Amino acid sequence: DEGVVILLEGQEYILRASLTAFCGDGLAVHEVFNLLGPSSNFFCRMCLYTRQDLHNGSIEIKQSRNMAVYNEHLNLLHNANYSDNAKTLTGMHGECCLHLSRFFHICKNLIFDPMHDILCGIGPMILKLVLLRYTLELKLFHIDDFNNRIASFQYGFVERKNKPSANFNERILRVKGHTLNQKAMQIWCLLRVFPFLISEWVLTGEEHLQLILLLLRIMEIVFAPKVTVSLMSYLRALITDFLETFKQLFPDVHMINKFHHLTHYPDCMLWSGPLQLYNCMRYEAKHNEIKLRAQNVHNFKNPPKTLIRIVQCSQSARWGKGNATIIRVEPLNGETVTVQNCQSRTYLHDLGYVDTDSIFTTNAIKINGVEFRLNLLVCLKIDKQNGKNLPLFGCIKEILMLNKNEVYFLTTLYKTHLFDTDFNAYHV
Repeated sequence: DEGVVILLEGQEYILRASLTAFCGDGLAVHEVFNLLGPSSNFFCRMCLYTRQDLHNGSIEIKQSRNMAVYNEHLNLLHNANYSDNAKTLTGMHGECCLHLSRFFHICKNLIFDPMHDILCGIGPMILKLVLLRYTLELKLFHIDDFNNRIASFQYGFVERKNKPSANFNERILRVKGHTLNQKAMQIWCLLRVFPFLISEWVLTGEEHLQLILLLLRIMEIVFAPKVTVSLMSYLRALITDFLETFKQLFPDVHMINKFHHLTHYPDCMLWSGPLQLYNCMRYEAKHNEIKLRAQNVHNFKNPPKTLIRIVQCSQSARWGKGNATIIRVEPLNGETVTVQNCQSRTYLHDLGYVDTDSIFTTNAIKINGVEFRLNLLVCLKIDKQNGKNLPLFGCIKEILMLNKNEVYFLTTLYKTHLFDTDFNAYHV
């Protein structure tokens, strides 16, 4: 409450902080929250859903772990002297240490990480089961042909670095477990291109392909940077349809914990906002710098202390530069040209420029970490004509940077004909 006094540009400020949200993979969250592990009977940190409910295929949300239930379980543990039986009945080891922060309680931390749930759990499992069904049971195509399609598919510049590895074989599909030798972003990319890869072999509307298309529609909402309240009912219906379809297609396969996590997503988003804000992908990417430091400092006695100190110094240096802008613009190349030599000459005249004025043009630019370059398609707006509500796309033909941080794109408009549900893509 007293805070910490800091000196910033010659003035003293009192810096106060509070814990507002905690996100991470399932195992880490359960350990910090002092709950039993994800393999326990009561594995859900938001409700009293049991392992038997999961094996029975129940999609119903059970009694919520609210403050009253949490305190009741704490009393039960205390009265039973924290016995193993009491821990099994409650799914808890004891109280969470984070409650020392008086504004934080785990019952109000309604957050799940979509990266670990979908890209590292449900996504690989669905892909593996569907490929096993297509290649080894129905024999619609050979797994080597699928690898060839992965290797030869035109992913484009944006997805080129996320290209899936063409390493599928019969052993990987038959081995026990639901993991694939792919990274999270590779799974995301593979799910999106999967309908294109198998379109020659699998009939339109095939039920296993529909399962993947349902998952893609769920992901579009879950990973969206902005969502509306009205979308939550639609998301809830999609999740129910997805779980029911999975049970119908794979009745002998037990669902993993992450399937149940999906049922909580609409409530989590209503309470905490878009789950993209709590996506652990960017946090784990930030760990790469720490890992490199750990390999080089050669400190084996107390690495956390050394690494935390280095990270704090590094973060303070970034903040101390004084250029922590809200909108970061970074041209990757470019040159200065006159207005008369630009494709956007007419539009620049409307902005008050004359032919002899000099402006900066570039082939590629990063805006808040998102890279735009020539000949990429961007979504401009929703075309509400004729009641179709289809997005209007434009192809970038010129990139101009005015007044150091104002970016303008000259685009060629493309007509959107329809949304193809069989490929989960727009036909332009």
